[in-house]
Amino acid sequence: CQSCGAECAPTYRFCPRCGGANLANTQPGPVASSAAIASAGISPTVAVTVQPHVANPISVTAMRYAGFWRRLLAYVLDHVVLLAAAFLVGLVIAILGLASTLDSNGVDVLFNIFGVVAAWLYFALQESGTHQATLGKRALGLKVFDMHGQRLTFGKATARHFGKILSALILGIGFLMAAFTERKQALHDQLAGTVV
Repeated sequence: CQSCGAECAPTYRFCPRCGGANLANTQPGPVASSAAIASAGISPTVAVTVQPHVANPISVTAMRYAGFWRRLLAYVLDHVVLLAAAFLVGLVIAILGLASTLDSNGVDVLFNIFGVVAAWLYFALQESGTHQATLGKRALGLKVFDMHGQRLTFGKATARHFGKILSALILGIGFLMAAFTERKQALHDQLAGTVV
């Protein structure tokens, strides 16, 4: 890394220690003008290199990591969305009378299974999608990257989502780690190799 001197793997676009661009591994390209950056709505604190010959034409040369409180607010917003969706599904089931064919234990099991699958798909599909963020993260201008500065695969986004179980099991300390680690990674980010 030209910023901190750490050794970076040839495929890393960002330094795992300081988050700076691993310029030795970034293909050169014309630098976007400040007017082009401003018209694209990109924060002036983020330097951008435009590379039209590369599949991902924008290479971020400096990354600001999201702090604990912004991530917590995004998480709360995401759970409001999930609760609203669960309420609508429950309402449809009640209107159609589908719950009357099951006993109360069957309904509980059905809703628990639906909740786990819905939350998994909500987080994994959106964080591995083109926006690289859930609705809550998008509302706060956050994105999730792997340690190479690339979009997550569905498998990595799934590992990150289920890693939250371990973050929660240790009395939430896994989530609090985002306030104290160098790249503001929670435990599930470290396990999955991701940054926000």
